[in-house]
Amino acid sequence: MRLTPAVVVDADDAAVLESWIRDGPPARALRARIVLLSRDGLGATAVSDLLGCSRQTVVSWRGRYRAAGLSGLADAPRSGRPPTVDAHAVVARTLQPPPEGAARWSTRLVATQLGISNAAVAKVWRARGLVPGADGTLWLAAEPYLDAAVDRVEGLHAGPSLRLLVLRAGVPGVVGRVARWTTLGARLAAIDTGPGCEPSALTAFLEGLGGCGTARRALCSGTVPPAVLGWARAQDVTLHTAPCAASWSRLAHLACVRAAAARGGAPSVAALSEFLGAGPRHPLSWVAEGDAPPPPRTG
Repeated sequence: MRLTPAVVVDADDAAVLESWIRDGPPARALRARIVLLSRDGLGATAVSDLLGCSRQTVVSWRGRYRAAGLSGLADAPRSGRPPTVDAHAVVARTLQPPPEGAARWSTRLVATQLGISNAAVAKVWRARGLVPGADGTLWLAAEPYLDAAVDRVEGLHAGPSLRLLVLRAGVPGVVGRVARWTTLGARLAAIDTGPGCEPSALTAFLEGLGGCGTARRALCSGTVPPAVLGWARAQDVTLHTAPCAASWSRLAHLACVRAAAARGGAPSVAALSEFLGAGPRHPLSWVAEGDAPPPPRTG
């Protein structure tokens, strides 16, 4: 491979670019990879061959980084009328049962009800990892799919290499009033776990959850440690991992919103939101002990 003058990337920029690759939209991750490979002196043709994009794409993004740094990798402002799609409205409508006679939501059906384009609905679904299923159920695009009909948030543990949200599973397709916890996603994304998280903290968190008693799901990011795998097997907990296309914080936020919707406002969601707003903790572990259990379903 022909070497060319390397793109100069300082340590701070490199750390940001690597975070884009780990947990960012595919388009931004591609730009980060282009710059980091160019830092190593690879030519545009070599980079394009490695990444499966055009040579001109490599030349353009490399040039924009040289000219403006990280800000040069942002999307250029588009001309015309600014977008007016309310992503919260799209999510809220998708969380509700589909109209009578419809087995499931489609992008066209949501678009018709909200007066927007079906392409805009599809974009919101993709960005937030939503997968509408049959009979009004809604899945989150984890691996495996996470049925978003959950009754309660039971615990949250966040460390440098693992984030774990423990949920009590509900009955698929049962939907109540939708609550908007608009700041919860940002708080989950901004969790600061400090310099490290001792294994004993994770053990204490899992022990604090107590015995099983009810069906549980766990949404995780990062490498799942043996302690969590053993706990999941012993407690018959299904583990779901967040894919790169939809960040852990977005999926966790939606799971919490769905827990609130299932009961018209779940106390554990409100308690978690209050906990996250109280300031950083090192490490961060929260168990919903003391929350009153949700009332039994009727009808």
